[in-house]
Amino acid sequence: MTVKDSSFATHPALAPISGPVLFATLFVLAVSQPFWATCAEEDNGKVAEWIVTPGAPVVIKSVSAFNGSTLRLRWIVREAGDGPFRVEADTFQILTNTLAPIESQIELGKNLTTQSGRPVEATKDIVLPDADKPVRYLVKLWLVRGGKRQALSIVAVAGAPPAIFAPLKGSTVSVAGFETLPDWIGFLKKSKISVTVITLPDEASMKGAWDGALIAKWPNDRPIPASHLLTPNQRLLALTPADHFFDPDYTVFPSGNGGLVTALSIDGLQDFATSPDMQFRVMRFLMYRPDNSISVIEPQP
Repeated sequence: MTVKDSSFATHPALAPISGPVLFATLFVLAVSQPFWATCAEEDNGKVAEWIVTPGAPVVIKSVSAFNGSTLRLRWIVREAGDGPFRVEADTFQILTNTLAPIESQIELGKNLTTQSGRPVEATKDIVLPDADKPVRYLVKLWLVRGGKRQALSIVAVAGAPPAIFAPLKGSTVSVAGFETLPDWIGFLKKSKISVTVITLPDEASMKGAWDGALIAKWPNDRPIPASHLLTPNQRLLALTPADHFFDPDYTVFPSGNGGLVTALSIDGLQDFATSPDMQFRVMRFLMYRPDNSISVIEPQP
C-alpha cells in the first residue's frame, strides 16, 4: 500500500486527483469535551451516517475498493471548540492476528481552528497494491490539542482483487423475474459464468424447478419462500426492494432440511461492477454447497 502526501484545506477546497478514484468521506463533528463525532462514508454517491463517542467502545466502519485503485479518505472537521488544534492519522495493515504499523502520527493539518464557524477538511490518498489477494488496512484519525490526542474516527479499508469471480469460471447460475437482464448479469457472463434464464416458479412448483443457484427478482406481493420448499441442491437469492425487509442490507434464512434461501436488496446491485462488497456477497451465495459448514453468509470481503 502507498499512502500519498496528505493534504489539508479549508472546506470546500480539494486537492486534484488523477486517474480512477473511489471516495470515502467521513464527516467528523467535534464539540466541547466530551465530544461526539458524526461520520458518514460516501462510496460512489452512497452515504451512511453513524455517531461515535470517544471513551465509548470504538465503532469501526469499512470502505472497500479494488486492488490497483486509489482510495481517497476525506474528513470534514467542524465545531472543534476553542483554541487551535491539529489533525493526525495512524495507518496499520490488518494481518491475521495483529495490526502492523505503517504510519504513525502523520500530520494532516496544524494550527487549525473552526471558531469562525467555517469547517476545515483533511484528505489522505491510499493507493491499494495491485495484488491478487485481499488486503486490509486500518486508518485512525486523531484530534490533537494541548498535547492530548482524542480519536475522531476509525476506517477499515478493504482492498479486493479485481477478478473476484475467477474461482467460479465455468459454473452455472439461473436467473428469473427480470423483464430485461440488468448490467450485473452481463458482468457475470464476462466472468465466464453461464447464465440460464428461467420463468419464476410459483410456490407450489418450486421444488426441483431448477438445480443449483437461482437469483430472482422477487415480486413485492409474494413472501420469500420457506427453505423446506426447496431441495437441498437448490439455493435461492431473492432480490427485493430496500424497504421490503426490516434489515435491507442482507438477510439469511435458516436452510433447515431444504435449500438455502437468502435475500438481498436489489438496490445494492446498481453499483455491482465497482463494488467489491456486493460482488463478494453474490460470490459467497454462488459458492455455497449443501455440505458446506456455512450457516451465515458474511457480507464483508
